[in-house]
Amino acid sequence: MLFLLLAIYLTKLVKTDEYHYSLSDLFKYMKGLRTSLVIDGALHRVSLIIVTIFSLQYLKTEINFGLFLSVAALMGVFVALPIAKISDKNQKREFLIWSLSVLSAVLMFSFIFVESFWSYAFLALSLKLISSIIDPVRANVVLDKRDANDPISWLSREFFLNIGRMLLIGATALLVNFDYFKSVFVLLAILYLLYPILLHYKKVYYVATN
Repeated sequence: MLFLLLAIYLTKLVKTDEYHYSLSDLFKYMKGLRTSLVIDGALHRVSLIIVTIFSLQYLKTEINFGLFLSVAALMGVFVALPIAKISDKNQKREFLIWSLSVLSAVLMFSFIFVESFWSYAFLALSLKLISSIIDPVRANVVLDKRDANDPISWLSREFFLNIGRMLLIGATALLVNFDYFKSVFVLLAILYLLYPILLHYKKVYYVATN
């Protein structure tokens, strides 16, 4: 509560600007990236929401749950920043996106075979580690292809990311409601594979050669 109150106070110190836009502006500006951003929005909440929720099948006490989340968070902190810097330096985003997306899909699909806490913890922490690497790389796709100084870039990005988040949470709630728990993992594995395929199909990182 103290941290939240501090955050609320600090937002009052942030300089605010107004930017007027229409819904059609958001759709037009992100043409070619809209579907990939929706998928990105869904995948951006996988380790934070989906994996955390399903961990409650094995973690029955507050202490164990807190330890699990703390270890996962620390892994992300120590790995994500160095990899993001490497990605910015060599600009090999497509290679990272392909390799890490396929690895994430394999890890996600493996969840359907889990029958113990330790196997679940291994997969969950591994996925958290990979997510900490690939999330900032996916975020840089918009920065590579759109003007980062234009407010419409961020407005459009968040608009489509939120659509993806809502669709994932809605689909997960529906599947869980009908006891199709493992189908959630299959759905997410498909999304992980679909993301790099879509970027390749849209030629997002296509470079013409003579």
